[in-house]
Amino acid sequence: MADVYRGRAHGQPDPLSQDRHRAGAWRHALAGAGLAALAATAAAVVAVVAGPAAAFAAATPSGAPVGVKAVAGASEVRLTWQPPPRAASASPEAGADGSRSASPAPSSLSYFVYEGTSPGGEMKTPVNARPVSGLSYVVTGLANGTAYYFTVAAAGAHIAGGATSAEVTATPATTPTTTPATTPATTPATRPGAPTGLAVAQGHARTILSWTAPASDGGSAVTGYRVYQGGMTDFIHGTLAGAVTGTRAAITGLTSGSSYWFRVAAVNAAGQGTWSVPVLVSVPSAGPATAGSETPSNSASASAPATAPPLTAPAGLTAAVGDAQVLVSWTAPASDGGTPVTRYRLYLATVSGSQAGAVVTNITGTSAMVTGLTDGATYYFTVAAVNAAGHQGPLSAEVSARPGPATMMALTSRHVPNQLIAWLAALSVTALAGALAVAIMGRRMDVGTRGR
Repeated sequence: MADVYRGRAHGQPDPLSQDRHRAGAWRHALAGAGLAALAATAAAVVAVVAGPAAAFAAATPSGAPVGVKAVAGASEVRLTWQPPPRAASASPEAGADGSRSASPAPSSLSYFVYEGTSPGGEMKTPVNARPVSGLSYVVTGLANGTAYYFTVAAAGAHIAGGATSAEVTATPATTPTTTPATTPATTPATRPGAPTGLAVAQGHARTILSWTAPASDGGSAVTGYRVYQGGMTDFIHGTLAGAVTGTRAAITGLTSGSSYWFRVAAVNAAGQGTWSVPVLVSVPSAGPATAGSETPSNSASASAPATAPPLTAPAGLTAAVGDAQVLVSWTAPASDGGTPVTRYRLYLATVSGSQAGAVVTNITGTSAMVTGLTDGATYYFTVAAVNAAGHQGPLSAEVSARPGPATMMALTSRHVPNQLIAWLAALSVTALAGALAVAIMGRRMDVGTRGR
């Protein structure tokens, strides 16, 4: 910018123009000083603002944790890692003003762990509320069998938007996923099978039971046997008669003239096995001690003389029903086993093929009336003969009956016994005679009415 001067004569400037020139010079000087002050102020502001930011940037690790590993356990995953390479090296860096600043040492770093259930789906909120100062962390409360995904970030780096570690995955499980090669596969033992061949040798003082070990011990050696005693084949009220280690047991304290059921089970490390087939023991009421086997099976007594045929089962079992009662009849067995048949035992059950016990004992005839039954219920009957030697023969064929208030009728397994036929015939004759008497009386009353 140029200054213009005005004068009244050549070479003589106007004083007013000189004053204006001096004022312009002052303005230029003041403007320069203001710019310099503004620049100094701006430099001071930059120093105040940029200083902490530079210090924060110097304390923030730029890399992510490395070497992250995940080991699954029961409902948990253990994570381990190494610090970021830049923090691990702790090498100084050049600042904007030429100075050098170092990254934080590994021991001064802290870390956050992030969890997700899909690849790349880690939550924004870390699973640890406070940063971890070490290089490991256990995430608990996980669901076994579910795959989890994890990343790790240094606390400062995550806040500043820095990088997180590479993703790792693990699936918690209640048992190890691998089995050591040195551990042989083993099959757990099971309970043993049933003993077989249960037999009886009896006398007045005691009864000897013997049997054969089960074919299968379940993979564990049999350590003993349990002998149970009951009054019926279902053993609902049975008791433990004894426990032995061998295949033989002596039973004492039995009542003469009574019958007992026995069964045996083997025991191993896995527990008690299957029961044997039960056997019936009948204690003789008198006479010398005898040895033999009494069972309710269709087999002959082993103690019968060799020259005599075995004791057989009664035949022709029938059942005639009445109101809450059943009349059961039969015929004597074809063979008495070498000694006369002295009595019979009648067995009652509510399930076919299962005798529940002797309901009528010491029956000397070939029929018995069973009372106290329930009308409409079905009952199953069998009978066995006992000879003078105290041996019980096999059971007869089974017959069923359903008592009711109707007139008694016969259910025959083979043929109707003579006494039942006679009883039914007498009942028929009585009914016929009554009907004829009523008819004759009615006829007389009709004739009398006509005579009048």
